[in-house]
Amino acid sequence: TIPEGYELVPGQKVPTTIDFPGDGSNPSDKTVKLTHKIVVVTPDDPKSSNDPLPDNPSKNYPDGVTETNLRKRVKRTINVINPNGDIDVTTQLVVFERTATVDQVNGQVSYSDWKQVGEDKSWPKFEAPDIAGYTPSTESVSEVIPNVNTENVTVNITYKADNSGSDRDANTPTDPQPQGQDITTNKGTTPSPSDGIKNKGDLPDGTKYSWKETPNTNNGDTTGTVVVTYPDGSKDEVKVTIHVTEPNKKTGMEDNKSTIVTSSSSANKVKNTANSKQSTLPQTGANTSALAGLGIALMGLASMIFINKKKKD
Repeated sequence: TIPEGYELVPGQKVPTTIDFPGDGSNPSDKTVKLTHKIVVVTPDDPKSSNDPLPDNPSKNYPDGVTETNLRKRVKRTINVINPNGDIDVTTQLVVFERTATVDQVNGQVSYSDWKQVGEDKSWPKFEAPDIAGYTPSTESVSEVIPNVNTENVTVNITYKADNSGSDRDANTPTDPQPQGQDITTNKGTTPSPSDGIKNKGDLPDGTKYSWKETPNTNNGDTTGTVVVTYPDGSKDEVKVTIHVTEPNKKTGMEDNKSTIVTSSSSANKVKNTANSKQSTLPQTGANTSALAGLGIALMGLASMIFINKKKKD
């Protein structure tokens, strides 16, 4: 009996009779050559690991023979977003297929080369529809010949009203519009473009902000243009005013300065200088320290006169 999963090599036969020599010796050996059976799986009849092999039902098909493994659709999707908000979708497909060969003994899988199938061999050129009074973001999408490794692509075509300055006005007229606001920044510092939009919370999640041109803040107040990019690819431009300040500019108060003290006498000198204004009498302008010194001198002189007088007595 031939084992499951095997078959005779072409040209081989299994002997049905055995001749025994008349001298009683053993019959000559018979060699039968077998080979592994294989099965070819096509994308039109794919298999899963739950399906048994046809000539070896004790084993199932290995992984790697599903339709996903044997057929690949490379897709380009073109979304035409009309001024009224309607979206017309065009899908362009190029299909590639291959077959899988399965060894029914050891379960090894080998593949044929990918081949393009069907009439569509490329993503054809696409022309944006003409809509009176509006200009498309892209007039046409070029033809592309993809291969099996090409990633899927999505192209959005939007429209803006002629002379409107905003493609979002045409596509989603009911959506909130970005509102600009003044920005204050330090000299030489480029502010965040999002700071120039007052109502960011009203705009769709995923909206991004960028400078059309990086503003120069080295020469005083200036203006800049914030580009607002929405998740659907449409954009608005908002002009904002940028106020530039100098971090060390005097505003009527002196900058803080450090005082280096090298001895205790210097510290006392600094302290006395700082308090000198508080030692002046409010009416006479006399210095209390000077008056105190004069009083001590007079007391000393009086003491000397008293002592001399006592000696004479």
